[in-house]
Amino acid sequence: AALTAVDGTVLRAVPRMAWAPAGGPGTAIKLHLHFNVFDQIPEAWPITPGNVSESKVMAQTVKPGTLNVADRAYGHDFGLLARLRADGIDLVFRLFNNLVLTPVGPDRPLTEEDRRAGVVWDRRVRLGGQGDGPIFRVVRVEANGDVFHLVTTREDLSAGLISLIYRQRWQIELYFKWIKMILNCRHWLAESPAGVQIQIYCVLIASLLLMLWTGQRPNKRMVESLQWYWMGMANEEDLVTLLERAGCAKKS
Repeated sequence: AALTAVDGTVLRAVPRMAWAPAGGPGTAIKLHLHFNVFDQIPEAWPITPGNVSESKVMAQTVKPGTLNVADRAYGHDFGLLARLRADGIDLVFRLFNNLVLTPVGPDRPLTEEDRRAGVVWDRRVRLGGQGDGPIFRVVRVEANGDVFHLVTTREDLSAGLISLIYRQRWQIELYFKWIKMILNCRHWLAESPAGVQIQIYCVLIASLLLMLWTGQRPNKRMVESLQWYWMGMANEEDLVTLLERAGCAKKS
C-alpha cells in the first residue's frame, strides 16, 4: 500500500477575506494535504477556511488501499479511527499521551530490533476512560526524551516498523515548509475563494512539474531561475542554462 502522510497547514489571510475565519481570532486559509511519502508528491489538497476540522476533511478525501500516517489532530477522533478501519483504510496515528489506554489481553512480544527502535510495549488497548471506546493496537515508543503512543490497524507489521512509519510523517512538514518558503506562497494575488484556490493549485502544479523534470525537490536557486523567466528577463534557452548551473536539470 502507498504510504500517505496526512496533515493540514494554516496560511495567513488578510482581514478583508471574511469568508475564511480562522480557528481563533482573525482569518486564515487551511490546506489539507495528502502527501505520498515514497514519490514525494501531493495526492489531494482540499482548501478550506482555517476553522474547518482536519479530521472531517480527511474522512471525506482519504483513499482506500492507502496506509495513512498522521499526528494527534487525527488520533483523538475515535469515530474517525473506527470509520477508517471499517472502510479497510490502514493508519498509523499518534495519540495524546494523557489518553486513558486500558490493556486488552497480553502484550505482544518485542524483538531486539523493536527495542532498538525505541519500542517499550506493543499491546491491544481500549481507547478512552469511559469503557466503551474502540479497541486498537497501540505501540509505545520512547525516543530523545519524548513519548509516542501510536495507534494502528496493521496487525501484521512489527512494532519497530510501526515506529519507522510514524517517523516518515515529518516528510509532509518538510513539504509544507518548502512550498511556503521556497515558492513564497504567502502573498495573495487574489482574495476570493476561487482566486486563493487557483494560486495554491498553481504552486502545487509547479512543484509537481519541477520534481518530474528534475527528479528531486527543487532548491532556492532553481526557483529564482524560474522567477527570471516569469518576469521576461530570460527566455526558455536561458532558463535551461540557469537550471543546469543550479545543478537541478536532469542529465540527458
